[in-house]
Amino acid sequence: GTISNATVLSMDWLPTLLSVAGIENQDKFDGQNISGVLFNNDEPIERPVFWRYRNQLVARKGNWKYIKAAENEYLFNLKNDLAEKNNLIGTNDKKTAELKVLLQTWEAEMNTYKQQTN
Repeated sequence: GTISNATVLSMDWLPTLLSVAGIENQDKFDGQNISGVLFNNDEPIERPVFWRYRNQLVARKGNWKYIKAAENEYLFNLKNDLAEKNNLIGTNDKKTAELKVLLQTWEAEMNTYKQQTN
């Protein structure tokens, strides 16, 4: 009967279900255990999340979302603009730079793995 604004990814389910089942695991997962958010109303741990979709690279941290699509860049404050209608590129250079660095770091890490999809 509660609603959470926590950012949850599909990769969070495996570590969460293992924890709920009481299974100890030493493997490192990309996802995080969100059982505290689900059952104890804990505040979620803020983390940046990243994804690729077709020709887009995306970084999201908190309410901010940065998109790089071909030569175009977009910055949205999802708290004020959930529909992503107002591109804020050029209005918040500090946030843009922060998200770009996070995205570049993630991309460099991802490029060390063999590509599995087309």
